[in-house]
Amino acid sequence: SRALYKVSLRNKEIRDITFERSIVVDGLAILIVTKDDVPLLTAKGGKVIKTISNQIKMKVRVLGNLSDPRTVANDIIRPARLLGVNTVFAVDGSTKYRIRIAKEDQEKLPIKIEDVQTLVNQLTGQEVAVVFE
Repeated sequence: SRALYKVSLRNKEIRDITFERSIVVDGLAILIVTKDDVPLLTAKGGKVIKTISNQIKMKVRVLGNLSDPRTVANDIIRPARLLGVNTVFAVDGSTKYRIRIAKEDQEKLPIKIEDVQTLVNQLTGQEVAVVFE
């Protein structure tokens, strides 16, 4: 958040973004902002994100829509390919999600698979399982 503040002092476009929180997992920093502010941070070839990444010496991801497990998972696992997200309806009436990732992209994941599952669970409030196909 300090790095984002420092960059905003030099960048007028991002001064009014709504920063909600950040999470650091296994060398990956996730900035959570409002949905409308994501393009402001990723515009101009990702210059703002690259600056923040260089300052904190970590990879940085920006998330805005935390209600959809597909969007959150896709943003976290990039550059690995998301094959799909299945909705699993349990007998007790609960809903779970199964996130499918390409098996050949397993080494492309920026963080461990367990961390992906935990992050998506935390951020979306939905129960998810991550599998490779």
